[in-house]
Amino acid sequence: MSSVPAWGLERRALLLGASAAAGLLPERARAAQALRAEGPERVLRYALEAPESNFDPVQQVDQVSAEITEHILEPPLRADPSSADELRLTPCTLVALPEHSADYRRWTLRVRPGIFFTPDAAFGGRPRELTAADHAYALRRTLDPRGRGVQLVALADNWPLGMRELRERAKADRALPFYDLPVPGLALPDRFTLQVTLERPAPRFERLMIGTLMAAVAREVVEHYGERIGEHPVGTGPFVLHEWRRGSRIVLRRNPAHRDPPWLQRVEAKVIAADQPRWLAFLRGDLDTVRVPGAFADVALPGGQLAPYLVRRGVRVRASVRPALAYTAFNLRDPVVGGLGPAQVALRRAIGLLFDSTRALAITAGGLGVPAQSAVPPGAAGYDPALVTEMGAPSPARARALLDLHGFVDRDGDGWRERPDGQPLRLELLSVGDLRQRDELWQRWLGAAGLSLRVRTVQLDALYAALDSGRFTMAAATFGSGSPDADAFLGQGLSTNIGYFNDARFELAAFDALYARQLVLPDGPERVALVRQAARLLLAYVPYKLHHWRRDVMLDHPGLAMPPLRPYLYPWWSHVRGDDG
Repeated sequence: MSSVPAWGLERRALLLGASAAAGLLPERARAAQALRAEGPERVLRYALEAPESNFDPVQQVDQVSAEITEHILEPPLRADPSSADELRLTPCTLVALPEHSADYRRWTLRVRPGIFFTPDAAFGGRPRELTAADHAYALRRTLDPRGRGVQLVALADNWPLGMRELRERAKADRALPFYDLPVPGLALPDRFTLQVTLERPAPRFERLMIGTLMAAVAREVVEHYGERIGEHPVGTGPFVLHEWRRGSRIVLRRNPAHRDPPWLQRVEAKVIAADQPRWLAFLRGDLDTVRVPGAFADVALPGGQLAPYLVRRGVRVRASVRPALAYTAFNLRDPVVGGLGPAQVALRRAIGLLFDSTRALAITAGGLGVPAQSAVPPGAAGYDPALVTEMGAPSPARARALLDLHGFVDRDGDGWRERPDGQPLRLELLSVGDLRQRDELWQRWLGAAGLSLRVRTVQLDALYAALDSGRFTMAAATFGSGSPDADAFLGQGLSTNIGYFNDARFELAAFDALYARQLVLPDGPERVALVRQAARLLLAYVPYKLHHWRRDVMLDHPGLAMPPLRPYLYPWWSHVRGDDG
């Protein structure tokens, strides 16, 4: 596939040159001249472990695309990379951290004047300054019923006042001017001020401002490119898209007009999905950094220490446990594994007890992870590092006893168990190709207990479509959050998230009530107790088999000074420096 040039890269250079002659944006022209005078380009060569989908936040369902987009579009806040494992926020497009009312319902954002989008045809050749309306527009796009709604879960069913009613009206009338009708929850007192008033208190609402949920998007750009907006990310960020060969190669260039231009001038990202070619590319020196593939963990880190041959080459290590959860969802509306009755809960418990997440982690990922004991991520309020549950303590004997006790037995002598009513017990797992080893473990361990499991491998988009629609029995999935907090992960059990992120279609009034109570409390002992109670309900009813939290170990060649890894995501390319500082 031929290279797709970044819309407006050449145009940007022409505009910058013209602006210098006309007296417009002289500082941008000077920045571009300074960049050209710096000599050989400073380049980061990087591997993407899966193909990207697009660069529009409201359409993305994959972390790879979000990682690219976060370097182009800017949110109101960023996570401060200097704050160790603690999540500390710092202004990005704002002049200061948001102000909130005493009840945490109204949040006031003050945008910094003088920030400009990169030039684009959508702006008609004129400079386009960022305003508060751009962040409000981004939030509205998330709530647009004509979109995919992939980020709705982040709002935890707590929307700006008036948006719920407007969304329902827009569902019924597709001609409704969704973006032009005022709502009390999104007020713009002046050009650079946005007031967000929520339906309920949200003490941690500011944490939603560090990712792509409210990352500034210009309405002119969205309307100009229409359905192709995912190919044309136009932002105010430190990088711009320069080249894109879909599913193969992405090149970003530094935005010289950025208020804090990054040290790197160019990032070359290749899609190398297979572990072995990616690892060999790093050893050859074709990549500056790589996340250690699980299959090569023993080669790179024998005994948990960097291998001597890598030490001699000057390779350095960075590591962090990330709030990214691997799990298998049970469809609670499926006739085979669904339901909240004792027998059905016992079936799901037994299936979970047959799968040894610790052994699977060692076999499939070289031990690079932390077995998940509950849906509360490490470092979050409510996390208990000493907790050991059925999720992390498998027992085939207990699993067989549960199956026998509840009537899941082999009645016809064919070696496979039937359901209590005598009907065949046929399980199906929906999965993607890169989980083949884990899928084989599922089949081996369930088969040893007399449970028949068929694995159906699909593409990632098809997997997400099945999860959204509920057309599956069991499905392998992952979820990552940009913030080490329990809200998003507990949201997997919230009934109002069915169709968005509650893949299991779990509905339990007691859980919803606990979730709602903890959501409006500031961090503290009372909230911790509620978070743990809600997590225990997910353990008791087993809508998910939780596998592990991701542990990233990055290896870096000398020459570039990489920023430390953090348990939350931020656009780390902006923080790369040279070894000499």
